[in-house]
Amino acid sequence: MARSSSCHRVQQLLLTNSVFHHNKDDAGTSHQTSKPIPDHTSDPTFEPASEPMPEPTPHDMRQALQYLIKGKEGPTVALCSEKLKLVGLDPVYPLFLAAFHIFGVSTGVREAWMALPDIPDVLRGWIVMTATSLGLIK
Repeated sequence: MARSSSCHRVQQLLLTNSVFHHNKDDAGTSHQTSKPIPDHTSDPTFEPASEPMPEPTPHDMRQALQYLIKGKEGPTVALCSEKLKLVGLDPVYPLFLAAFHIFGVSTGVREAWMALPDIPDVLRGWIVMTATSLGLIK
């Protein structure tokens, strides 16, 4: 059995402006002509099409961090799984696995799950409806 090497050579990609001609030559093959894309980075008169993005300020970074933290609020997947036990699904049952996928979608989905009444048929119906709308089941 041949072993594959974990080292791979990376080949540099040369981008070209190519024009593909649909004309067939005498051998019945098509051909394309290429012209290298000019490298404007060494051209002192070259100006980029748009201005570069400004560096984020501490205020911007603080807002982003608060957004990330806020996204982690709400019921946890572990808390949702406790409620899932009421449905009585076997852990290898596709609907059980779909429920865990659903719980990972967003905080809002977990909040909706936790707001449902603790009625097994209601919970099962919600999982089926949500999994169907997400394309997890047909």
